[in-house]
Amino acid sequence: MATDNENKDAIWRLLRFNSRNRDRANLISLDEYVENMKEGQEKIYFVVNPNFDLAVNSPFMEPFKGSELDVVVLTNNVDEIIFQQNGNYKNKRFVNIESSYEEISKDLGKDIESEIAGSNRLPEEDITGFCLWMKNELDDSVAKVTISKRLKDTPAIITGQVSSSMRVMYEMMKQSG
Repeated sequence: MATDNENKDAIWRLLRFNSRNRDRANLISLDEYVENMKEGQEKIYFVVNPNFDLAVNSPFMEPFKGSELDVVVLTNNVDEIIFQQNGNYKNKRFVNIESSYEEISKDLGKDIESEIAGSNRLPEEDITGFCLWMKNELDDSVAKVTISKRLKDTPAIITGQVSSSMRVMYEMMKQSG
């Protein structure tokens, strides 16, 4: 996939992946994923974790609970590199669910947003003070602290410019070099 541009489309059609909406024994092709996308959906969502159970129970998966949107579960860190390198499949952009909530919220719809907003939340008047206190406590460890709109059951989540699997790859490269 990384080097054979001439046969890239044929290779993509052969690949099969785990998926949030299927058990591990029933793999999905990207063609099937695209066929099952909801109307207007322009992104192929994926998550990377070497452990399938951890991936589908990840806090990043919370916005997809109660939604029919599927998420491709990549269990090899190299898969993310291939997805990022290719950028899209059949004009459907690959999006890691670890990216910003704004990136995924459009396809989730208002039902999920209102469900999350209706849960036990910090009162509006306490949000700014809490975020400033947390940022001060974490000092240089974080760039920004905000209240998440993506979480229902998990108290906190860390997001960044680089996904967790890419951080693992960087660490492996440092150790071998």
